[in-house]
Amino acid sequence: MFVSYAQNGEDVILWRVFKDIVSGTYVDVGAADPTLFSVTRAFYDRGWSGINIEPAPEYATLLEEERPRDLTLRCGASDTSGEATLYVVEGTGLSTLDGGLVAAIQEQHRSVTEITVPLRTLNEILDEAGMAGREIHFLKIDVEGAEAQVLAGLDLTIWRPWVLVVEATEPMSTTQNHDLWEKAVVDRGYTFCVFDGLNRFYVSEEHEDLVASLSYPVGVFDFPYRAASLDLKAAEHLRGVLENATAVAVQAKDSAARATEFENALRSTEANALADRAELSVLRGEVRDLSGELSDLRARVETAVAESLRWRNEAIRLRGEAVNVHEYVAQSGRAIAPLVARAGELEAALLASEQRLDAVAKTLSWKVTKPLRVVRRAARLKSPDRSSVEEVRLPAEPDSVTQVQVNRVPSGRNDGLTGSFWRRVDMVTSLLDQAASEPSSSFGDAIRRFEEIVESSSESPTTKAWLAMVSILGSYPDDLMLEQATRAFRRNGGIGLTELMFANLDVAARQPGTLHSELEIVRHQVLIDVSHTAAHDLHTGIQRVVRESVSRWLRQPDVHPVQWNFSTNSAKALSDDERDRFLNWRSHLHEAGSVVSIRGLSERNGKTLIPWKSTLLLPELVANPPMCSAFRALARSGVITRCSLIGYDTVPMAATETVNDGMTANFAHYMSLVKHSSHLAAISESAAAEFVAFGNILASQGLSGPRISAHPLPTEPPEISDIDLAQATEEFDLVGLPVVAVVGSHEPRKNHLVVLEAAEILWRAGHRFDLVFAGGSGWGVTAFGAYVESLAGQGFPVRVYERVSESSLWALYHLARFSVFPSLLEGYGLPIAESLASGTPVVTSAHGSMAEIAVGGGALMIDPRNISETVAAMKSLLTDDELCDRLAAEARARVWPTWDDYARSVWHDLVESTND
Repeated sequence: MFVSYAQNGEDVILWRVFKDIVSGTYVDVGAADPTLFSVTRAFYDRGWSGINIEPAPEYATLLEEERPRDLTLRCGASDTSGEATLYVVEGTGLSTLDGGLVAAIQEQHRSVTEITVPLRTLNEILDEAGMAGREIHFLKIDVEGAEAQVLAGLDLTIWRPWVLVVEATEPMSTTQNHDLWEKAVVDRGYTFCVFDGLNRFYVSEEHEDLVASLSYPVGVFDFPYRAASLDLKAAEHLRGVLENATAVAVQAKDSAARATEFENALRSTEANALADRAELSVLRGEVRDLSGELSDLRARVETAVAESLRWRNEAIRLRGEAVNVHEYVAQSGRAIAPLVARAGELEAALLASEQRLDAVAKTLSWKVTKPLRVVRRAARLKSPDRSSVEEVRLPAEPDSVTQVQVNRVPSGRNDGLTGSFWRRVDMVTSLLDQAASEPSSSFGDAIRRFEEIVESSSESPTTKAWLAMVSILGSYPDDLMLEQATRAFRRNGGIGLTELMFANLDVAARQPGTLHSELEIVRHQVLIDVSHTAAHDLHTGIQRVVRESVSRWLRQPDVHPVQWNFSTNSAKALSDDERDRFLNWRSHLHEAGSVVSIRGLSERNGKTLIPWKSTLLLPELVANPPMCSAFRALARSGVITRCSLIGYDTVPMAATETVNDGMTANFAHYMSLVKHSSHLAAISESAAAEFVAFGNILASQGLSGPRISAHPLPTEPPEISDIDLAQATEEFDLVGLPVVAVVGSHEPRKNHLVVLEAAEILWRAGHRFDLVFAGGSGWGVTAFGAYVESLAGQGFPVRVYERVSESSLWALYHLARFSVFPSLLEGYGLPIAESLASGTPVVTSAHGSMAEIAVGGGALMIDPRNISETVAAMKSLLTDDELCDRLAAEARARVWPTWDDYARSVWHDLVESTND
């Protein structure tokens, strides 16, 4: 069933022509929420990826978190590059660059906030994203009235998306406005196909064969699909009805049991004595009463089913009402058109006022920043005692006052831009010389003291440069910023660094509201980054390692869990509540159902941490490019004593063909961080060998890479009760056949198509068994899903469960006759260890970390690319009880390390050990 997330069924129309494209590419301008009303969500779920352009911070963050394969850009698209004001309407897709819409939005009782965002042309965005020569299957533009400007920044003679989908009505209205931009599209070889009431669809002349399929809106002849945003109320009522029906069924079952008991008593009484006929009559009466009760319960069940059908009909009626409401809103939009026009006039007046204020701001910027530079230069020339400079008179600029007097500007520690800069300079100066821990008496004194101390300090030039950049930015510098500051120090010493500071302060003065982040210094501590795990309830392999390890490490002294603050590009400390939530993760983790993002984390309120002479410990896979660059610069700077990581695998580099588009590029940033780290704990001997090989390559760059150690992952099976087994039997719909379990996501690297093929061969040969897949869908699952549907449609017992709880997963291991894990490449392979720890044999691959786990007993090893070996191994374990029992005994005899053991040994290698 195709699930449509789009507002107007746009994805249904597009899937009509693109359903045969595997791993296609889209560009979404004005992407908004990654799920609600998203035109691209259904395509992403089917293995597609692309570029999301979204300036609203709330939606950009969600896109980065929930669309790791996509490239998300926090900017607006227009006909020129620069900056603009974005009017943000939180929680909606109404955020706009058009100030003329603000009044109409506020009329709907919506709050509007203003932020400054960068603007770029689509030509620049596509070129820098490496899209040259690549197919763009569709480009969607929905920017609340600015579609003409977006299209003006795109050269359609160079970039040739197959299909264009452009919003063609005025915002919050049914009035069409495509006359503003359509000619430019048609003149460049695009054919208009259909208007769906909101958008207009166009096809490039190179793909004219798609015109017929795109020439009509969503209709009854489209493939079966379900609108994800409808039927919520009906579904809620239906859920209650079904719960009532379940309760009725339980009562019926209990009543049937009572009837059986009474009937048994009746037969026993008849056999013992005829004298008890009176009692027998009573019992027969009770049986009749129970039979009547059963009939009543059956009638109630039938009533509940009928009520369920009524709610389904109610859902259909609600759809009709939704359409009526939509039409009413559209008609109401025409009634407020005069108000919108008046709002535009007021906006024009407001813009003129803002321009006048901007002119005043520029004059004030010149009054403050330029005199400061002159004061400092004059101080150096006039006397070695710089404090003697009290007053400098400057020539006037044409539109400014005729004379400016500067007397130790600024005169006090204010809370604005200069005040924040002043405080940060004092803090980084105190790190270089403890004697300078007292606050400076003036801004000029702070700068002079910094120049003197940075000249005399024994710290490395990169350390001084990193601290200088943090004092400017209030955030972590990246590689390029660090190199720029280091060169400035090498050329001109402390003066070179302060000149760089003032150059950036000049820029900041023209951008009010920036560079105000405060600093927090932690000395000789261990900072553990848990950004992704703290923000999500996802609990796959990496998150399990992080939660089990870090929750133990947090009991050590001088340990600080931190989270990456994307708004300031720096690490911030987790709050006490966030720390407790991480420590007690078992009490709240969503083990089943959908993945939950924790949106309550106070990301933008934390101070920028300076980890002075501390250890940075990275237990997660850090693949965000800006984050990697900042941590890499920190590792090179000498500010921290060591940068340590847990290394999971090198799959995106070693087997690029097995991962999705974009993952290899992001993983390359992670590997560039690895080469500047000091210690790495790999999760298996095989993974350690991969990282050692990477370290050997670094010799040609004059680098040694990190010290690498192997720490195979532990496994601790929980106690599984008979109740757990009974619930799992019902949950997985097991009917008494032997169970073959397959645990893990279904991406191509996991090789699950081979398992399906082997199972089909065995089923057709007459072998009877249940095949149960447990794990997330992953990417590139189209072929897998189609194969499963085909087998199920032929009556073969195959089932797929994407999200299962921990207790259900371990119960499945116990219920299985054996499990199959024929992956092509793994960093470790937790499902192998978990199956063996449950006493269940495994069929797995005869190489890498999988063979490393299997060699201890309890497993059959195969060539995962050889279907014959897979079929033979599965057949042996299905038919040979002696072999199956022997492997199960080997599995039960194995001893596994605990999470306490693992956390202790990894901590020693990554934090406590020396470099010897």
